[in-house]
Amino acid sequence: MIRKNSRKKIYTLVCFFVCACRIEYTQAANNSINTQQIAIQRIENYRNYVFRTGDFKSKLNELHQAEKELMDSYLSFMRESNNAAAALSQIELGYIQRASNNWEKAKINYQQAYELAKKANHKEYQAKARLNHAKAEQSALDEITRKTSAKDPSGSFLKLQLNSSIAKAYAQEAVQLANELNDPRLLYDALEVQGNVFMKSGDLDAASHILEQAISVAKASADETRMLYAYMNHADLNSEKAWTCMSTGGYLPNCPDNDPTAWCYDRPYPEKIYVSCYKAHEEALSDSDESLKLARKMGLNGLEELLEKQVEELGNRKCNIQVFECLNKNFAKLWPLIRSAKVSKQEGDEQFARVRSECKLACVNKLPQGIMNEFFQHVF
Repeated sequence: MIRKNSRKKIYTLVCFFVCACRIEYTQAANNSINTQQIAIQRIENYRNYVFRTGDFKSKLNELHQAEKELMDSYLSFMRESNNAAAALSQIELGYIQRASNNWEKAKINYQQAYELAKKANHKEYQAKARLNHAKAEQSALDEITRKTSAKDPSGSFLKLQLNSSIAKAYAQEAVQLANELNDPRLLYDALEVQGNVFMKSGDLDAASHILEQAISVAKASADETRMLYAYMNHADLNSEKAWTCMSTGGYLPNCPDNDPTAWCYDRPYPEKIYVSCYKAHEEALSDSDESLKLARKMGLNGLEELLEKQVEELGNRKCNIQVFECLNKNFAKLWPLIRSAKVSKQEGDEQFARVRSECKLACVNKLPQGIMNEFFQHVF
């Protein structure tokens, strides 16, 4: 009898201990998930605050607190071998690093997130890790472009040739994963990143195809935030098209051997050469107007203010095209005369000065000073 009672007591104690451990483990897991969700909500609140007010600095303490909470939750998830939840914490930590312009740290977060998500066979988090890693890669390249003042001896700006292959590969993988999941919102996010990477690399045709697909996906998802982003990105693309068209389609004093269609020397002015430039500019304005309407509808006052400035700047940038059209048409008349020695060098110089003066339209003064310094200083 005593032995039976002893066995019962031992059994009861063992059961109690096992149950207590399970309860404690469950509570710890729940606490980690709760901590993670609080941190994610802090980040979402920060994003919304910035969009509403345009103020990036006042709520940075919320990001710092979220970073601490996410790291705590990540360590707990790793102890629990909860790879999927740990991946999500790393993805959100990557956002905080990107918001602080710490691209290299963000890339480490996203790579760790991807590896954890792959272990857990969590394709959604794999896709999010890859698309955000592509963002960080592209942001690092953008920073190099901003910081590097690449000039040749004549003062004209060179196009930096940066390697965007990693960003392209990660964006493509994210698109494939989103398609496998049949998730339209995730697919939009991946296409947006992919389109921007191609645009920044100079492949405007590929970027156009991708970003037009992104607009269709955003509309189908009925997600106003993503539609807003879609129009903003398409506006950037069309603005880049207008700029590229304007700066590469001009008159050439010497005809290239391998291009019989070039506008050069004494060949006549092709009347439609700037039509596509104006068309891209008008489409950029239209896209910006659509995004501005959505920002107003959603009450995103900070973003609305930025978009209003963008629309105003785009309106003024039509001046870029007008100035270059004026310059090139007049230079095309002058060069054959100079080349045939029908006017002296002094007369030619005076004529060029007159053209520059006549083509410096009043609208040039409305352009942002940065554009004046970067683009027009070597013309005027």
